Amino acid sequence: MPSERDLTGKLIYAARLCRSLRAGMLVDHGLTADQDMLLKSLSRNDGQTRGALAADLGVRPPTITKMVTRMEAQGLVKRETSGFDNRLALVHVTPAGEALLARIDEDGDISAPAIGTE
Repeated sequence: MPSERDLTGKLIYAARLCRSLRAGMLVDHGLTADQDMLLKSLSRNDGQTRGALAADLGVRPPTITKMVTRMEAQGLVKRETSGFDNRLALVHVTPAGEALLARIDEDGDISAPAIGTE
């Protein structure tokens, strides 16, 4: 039976391998890992403030502002004024952003068997 240390090392290796595979796939789709996380956050809970997104992703609000600006230019997200408070801008995923997430998830499902072959 493998020791706990051996198992921990293998889990760390597997996590790094998965992260590397996903990062390469995201580059093929023109995204960074942070942009992927932002799209996933909006997919789970659309119409968030930049502050809520920053808290969810563990980054500072100015970082989210830069990401949203870039992704808005790509047509992946859009900003809209809140119907309840005109001072708040809510970030929404666009249909193009949802379609990109679906393609990434599909590509991830296709490449998953490759993890066990190395």
